[in-house]
Amino acid sequence: MIKYAHKQDRRTFAEKHSIAFFVLIGLAAAIALNSFHHRTQNDNSVKSPKAEILKIVSDIRSNH
Repeated sequence: MIKYAHKQDRRTFAEKHSIAFFVLIGLAAAIALNSFHHRTQNDNSVKSPKAEILKIVSDIRSNH
């Protein structure tokens, strides 16, 4: 009886694990985007200026 050898997988390491690579890249991008979002979210809040600064600005505008 003739025994046939199993077909050898000739794909490269990157071809065999491409899905895992894409998942890791996507996960890293999601974490970076989330970190960026949380870091910049605090900058969007309205900051209340001091009353002295508002008075100076209004005086400057009234002189023009």
